[in-house]
Amino acid sequence: MDKLNGISETLFIPLAGRIYASERFPELFYDKRLYELRIKLPEIEPDFPKQNEYTYLASACRSFNLDNEVKQFIKRFPEGTVVNLGAGLETSFFRVDNGKISWFDLDLPEVIELRKRFFDETDRYKFIPGSIFDFSWVEKIISTDPKAILIVASGLLYYFTKDSIINLICVIKNNFKVCELVFDAVCKNGLKRSNRFVKKSGNSEATMYFYVNDAVKFFDKIPCNIQSVDSYPFYEKFLKISGKKCSLKTQLIMKISDLFNMVKIVRAKLN
Repeated sequence: MDKLNGISETLFIPLAGRIYASERFPELFYDKRLYELRIKLPEIEPDFPKQNEYTYLASACRSFNLDNEVKQFIKRFPEGTVVNLGAGLETSFFRVDNGKISWFDLDLPEVIELRKRFFDETDRYKFIPGSIFDFSWVEKIISTDPKAILIVASGLLYYFTKDSIINLICVIKNNFKVCELVFDAVCKNGLKRSNRFVKKSGNSEATMYFYVNDAVKFFDKIPCNIQSVDSYPFYEKFLKISGKKCSLKTQLIMKISDLFNMVKIVRAKLN
């Protein structure tokens, strides 16, 4: 297997967070599929400094929040299509599948090859190797004649420039009739902290660029009409469900983050 580097290597950090939460906070997040993955983890997991409770839970909260968004979409569109951009080693399909949805995991070719070691494609669950900016993936989705689409970008958009993200959103909007987008985002100060953490983990090739201070204002500047936009604090739901189980330090960091809008979930109805 070719060595993963740069942005691709960051897929191991959220994977560790999901394992941590499944073992210690199962009422929030439990993913039995991770244990199948873990059998082979020793041979593929790169070295990075041990994380702390907060950083582990930050990764798990992202998956928890985005799982909830997918579940809400599926309630409205039981036979809808979900496209997971930058899928990494996410196992979200197996956590939310209703037996009817169509799902596409898209990532760079080397990551998709890694996924194939653990997951099998089916009629409803497919892989697409390639860059999110190689818009041939859009044509592949269109060819399936989707009735409604949810585009999920988990821990991904940070790594690209504002202009490239705006172009991506416009391409998505202009090609799908019924389409929603959900992603996680940090504010400008949060971006600086995130970059420090990634560099501390030993990865100097995954600098982050994209941030969102105000979701509505960001989408107002996009040169295509967006139907609706909203956002909510990243840790709000975790603190209500499992907050008392974690350390006071972790609770404090999460509350400060939410108070100052440092990390958020952004959702938009594009059409």
